[in-house]
Amino acid sequence: NGGIVVAPADTAGFSAGQFYSYLNVPANRSYRVDYTTDFRTWTALTTVNSGQGLIGFIDPGSVGSASRYYRVVQLP
Repeated sequence: NGGIVVAPADTAGFSAGQFYSYLNVPANRSYRVDYTTDFRTWTALTTVNSGQGLIGFIDPGSVGSASRYYRVVQLP
């Protein structure tokens, strides 16, 4: 397990009903973004590379969802 990275969001919000977020993270690492609706079952949304220390993601599946929660996991 790569662990969960906790970082303040530089930007988060909705555009055309889709949730998006940009996070500050350690540079030059790979991360997986997961989502859940119940905190029991997590589903991978995307994998991103942090380059210079910023990652971003958009969740097209969030349109019409009552609630979705996200975590960012650093990959080995």
